[in-house]
Amino acid sequence: MGFFFEETGDVLKVEAKIAEISKIEIITKSRTLDVGEMQSLEIVGYDKNGNMFSTLEGIKFEWAISKCDKVLDLISIKVKIS
Repeated sequence: MGFFFEETGDVLKVEAKIAEISKIEIITKSRTLDVGEMQSLEIVGYDKNGNMFSTLEGIKFEWAISKCDKVLDLISIKVKIS
Protein backbone atom coordinates (compact mmCIF):
# COMPACT_ATOMS: atom_id res chain seq x y z
CA MET A 1 0.00 0.00 0.00
CA GLY A 2 1.35 3.45 -0.75
CA PHE A 3 0.43 7.10 -0.61
CA PHE A 4 1.61 9.82 -2.97
CA PHE A 5 1.85 13.44 -1.80
CA GLU A 6 1.43 15.74 -4.81
CA GLU A 7 2.75 18.85 -3.01
CA THR A 8 6.15 17.31 -2.22
CA GLY A 9 6.35 14.40 -4.64
CA ASP A 10 7.04 12.07 -1.70
CA VAL A 11 5.80 8.50 -1.65
CA LEU A 12 4.97 6.82 1.64
CA LYS A 13 4.88 3.03 1.60
CA VAL A 14 3.19 1.08 4.38
CA GLU A 15 3.27 -2.64 5.11
CA ALA A 16 0.77 -4.04 7.58
CA LYS A 17 0.85 -7.55 8.96
CA ILE A 18 -2.30 -8.80 10.64
CA ALA A 19 -2.02 -11.73 13.03
CA GLU A 20 -4.70 -14.26 13.82
CA ILE A 21 -6.65 -13.72 17.04
CA SER A 22 -5.59 -16.46 19.45
CA LYS A 23 -7.47 -15.38 22.58
CA ILE A 24 -10.13 -12.87 23.56
CA GLU A 25 -11.04 -11.44 26.94
CA ILE A 26 -14.43 -10.01 27.84
CA ILE A 27 -14.06 -7.19 30.34
CA THR A 28 -16.87 -5.64 32.39
CA LYS A 29 -16.88 -2.74 34.82
CA SER A 30 -18.38 -4.87 37.57
CA ARG A 31 -17.73 -8.41 38.77
CA THR A 32 -21.32 -9.54 38.24
CA LEU A 33 -23.82 -9.28 35.41
CA ASP A 34 -27.43 -9.07 36.55
CA VAL A 35 -30.17 -10.76 34.53
CA GLY A 36 -32.24 -8.19 32.68
CA GLU A 37 -29.70 -5.37 33.08
CA MET A 38 -27.59 -3.95 30.28
CA GLN A 39 -23.86 -3.46 30.69
CA SER A 40 -21.06 -2.35 28.43
CA LEU A 41 -18.55 -5.02 27.58
CA GLU A 42 -15.04 -4.49 26.27
CA ILE A 43 -13.52 -7.15 24.04
CA VAL A 44 -9.72 -7.40 23.95
CA GLY A 45 -7.91 -9.66 21.52
CA TYR A 46 -4.45 -11.23 21.69
CA ASP A 47 -2.26 -13.03 19.16
CA LYS A 48 -0.46 -16.31 19.86
CA ASN A 49 2.49 -14.41 21.42
CA GLY A 50 0.27 -12.55 23.89
CA ASN A 51 0.44 -9.21 22.05
CA MET A 52 -2.74 -7.19 22.47
CA PHE A 53 -4.44 -5.88 19.32
CA SER A 54 -4.84 -2.10 19.29
CA THR A 55 -8.44 -2.50 18.11
CA LEU A 56 -10.95 -5.13 17.07
CA GLU A 57 -13.18 -2.53 15.42
CA GLY A 58 -14.96 -3.86 12.35
CA ILE A 59 -14.62 -7.52 13.34
CA LYS A 60 -17.93 -9.34 13.60
CA PHE A 61 -18.36 -11.81 16.46
CA GLU A 62 -20.78 -14.70 16.52
CA TRP A 63 -21.65 -15.58 20.11
CA ALA A 64 -22.76 -19.03 21.17
CA ILE A 65 -22.88 -20.90 24.46
CA SER A 66 -22.18 -24.58 24.17
CA LYS A 67 -22.87 -27.26 26.74
CA CYS A 68 -20.43 -26.86 29.58
CA ASP A 69 -20.29 -28.07 33.15
CA LYS A 70 -19.96 -24.57 34.55
CA VAL A 71 -20.92 -21.65 32.32
CA LEU A 72 -21.96 -19.18 35.02
CA ASP A 73 -21.50 -18.80 38.75
CA LEU A 74 -24.71 -18.09 40.63
CA ILE A 75 -24.33 -15.85 43.64
CA SER A 76 -26.85 -16.00 46.48
CA ILE A 77 -27.47 -12.78 48.36
CA LYS A 78 -29.31 -11.80 51.54
CA VAL A 79 -31.65 -8.83 51.40
CA LYS A 80 -32.62 -7.06 54.62
CA ILE A 81 -35.82 -5.04 54.41
CA SER A 82 -36.40 -2.56 57.21
